[in-house]
Amino acid sequence: MTEIVFRCICIFLLSYALGNPNGAIIVSKAIYRKDVRTVGSGNGGLTNFMRCFGKKAAPLVLLVDVAKGVLAALLGGLIAASVTDCALGQALGLFSVVLGHCFPLLYRFHGGKGVLAAVSGLMVLDWRLGLSLLGFFLLVVAVSRYVSLGSVLSALSVGPAAHFLQNNPAVTLFCCLTGALVVFMHRGNIARLLQGRENKFSLRA
Repeated sequence: MTEIVFRCICIFLLSYALGNPNGAIIVSKAIYRKDVRTVGSGNGGLTNFMRCFGKKAAPLVLLVDVAKGVLAALLGGLIAASVTDCALGQALGLFSVVLGHCFPLLYRFHGGKGVLAAVSGLMVLDWRLGLSLLGFFLLVVAVSRYVSLGSVLSALSVGPAAHFLQNNPAVTLFCCLTGALVVFMHRGNIARLLQGRENKFSLRA
């Protein structure tokens, strides 16, 4: 039992640290000499980055945020594999990397909203879960043109979907926590959606 707790702590700390580097912040500073958090909506995420700087450098943002989600889930599974369920380690890594992305010590706890890191980690945990939620997200955005709406509805769906596909209470718990964190980070968007003031997505800078 002590070994399991120790490894879970290691997964949490390592994955949280991996979540700290933010693709939008790094790329905006390196290429455009601006912090993405000081322009547009002030969020350190891909949507705000593309609204403010366009799509030319967006693949670099994707690379950073997707890579850390994948790496955290993979390492979480590897660390947990010899003492407990591999999926539990992956789910803990998923939650922790999203937490690190949303509240990064590196950036004084002012990060992004965790959607890219969450989806990429889910792909490692269960590709069926990741693909179904990604497809649902894209469908909602295509119909409504609200990225925030797609993010929130997908986040609300991750817990039930994990329960159906994984049937593992601990994995479902961490997926629910991850989804709840993403919804919490979109609280301002939810208020604007209800008020009819939310910006629709556009590829134009």
